[in-house]
Amino acid sequence: KEEQKTLQTSNHFLDIQGHWAEKVIQEVANKGYFKGTSATTFSPNKTTTRAEFVTVLGRLANIIPSQYPKAKQVDIQEGSYYQAYVNWAIAEGIVKGTDANHFSPDQKITREEVATILARYLEKQGKLEDKNQAQTYKDQDQVSSWAKEAVKEMTKLGAFKGNDKGKFAPKKSLT
Repeated sequence: KEEQKTLQTSNHFLDIQGHWAEKVIQEVANKGYFKGTSATTFSPNKTTTRAEFVTVLGRLANIIPSQYPKAKQVDIQEGSYYQAYVNWAIAEGIVKGTDANHFSPDQKITREEVATILARYLEKQGKLEDKNQAQTYKDQDQVSSWAKEAVKEMTKLGAFKGNDKGKFAPKKSLT
């Protein structure tokens, strides 16, 4: 029965077979944190937007959308799939807008933005622990000043690692 249950909840994304993150993608999709771009595609190499990333965190936190006030950012589309999650993240101080009036939901999210948002999220969850010595990256001088501490913390936690050249690539989009 356990095997049958696993088969029933397993997704059928054809474009992740053999992908380096195949097992993780299946796991997070089965838990409902991520959804595919269609019934049979996940698009694992598609860049992630700010709205998509915040939505995943909101699903992970299992928020109750009606508990959060509408954010003041004017570019959060009413009734969009991400609206409640962005409202939550802004209200909780997990994200900030790209300026006082904009969230930029469709903007590609960078690795340093993800590190910063993830650090704030984990801090709010009480899950930031100093486990390891942070590695240094060959391009750490390219990390924005507002993201330096978060990149260091997320590296210590093991959420981020350098690429095969020992770089963090802070401005590169997340997929």
